[in-house]
Amino acid sequence: MNTPVFSTAVALVTALALGACGEDKAPAGKAAPAGKAAPAGKAAATTAAAVDPATALGALAKVEVAVSGLGLRLDAPTGTVVTPARSAEDAARSAHLEVGEFMVNLTAVDEYSTPSFDKAKQVSGRDKLLASLEAKETPTGWVVLNHVESELHGGPRFELSTRTTVGGKRWDCGVSAKTRGLADLAVAACASLR
Repeated sequence: MNTPVFSTAVALVTALALGACGEDKAPAGKAAPAGKAAPAGKAAATTAAAVDPATALGALAKVEVAVSGLGLRLDAPTGTVVTPARSAEDAARSAHLEVGEFMVNLTAVDEYSTPSFDKAKQVSGRDKLLASLEAKETPTGWVVLNHVESELHGGPRFELSTRTTVGGKRWDCGVSAKTRGLADLAVAACASLR
């Protein structure tokens, strides 16, 4: 299988591999120069941890998103898409909103919902609380934001639970976000529910 295309591909891969092994490595904790691979280990982890997907979304203008079927509106990053539930019954009481890695879930409060503020502050049995970041009652419900070690997601997460009342109907708005920045965007979106 020694065709000109195959030989060119092998030469290209070899050149890229040799270029990645050069001496132009970034100092520990710094991003590698454009076109260069970050060194393995601590510096690569530091670079990855420093990039929060919310940064790009936060720079976007917030837009009003209509949640059709529910008669609700909220402010969210530009490009947010509303996905109603699959069944007609669930579509009348819940929706999922997302763009990139930003997302929130909206659900009408029913008999299966968290019954109280005290219960909302508790971490589920499969998660370990790392930090309680916010827990406050509001005139129409609550806002609870916890940093947890999530067994379900296999690592740290930011668990948001909010409850509010719009037009006489109670709603839960929340998410399990992988970064604090994404959680903060969700807090702002849920707070704008109207």
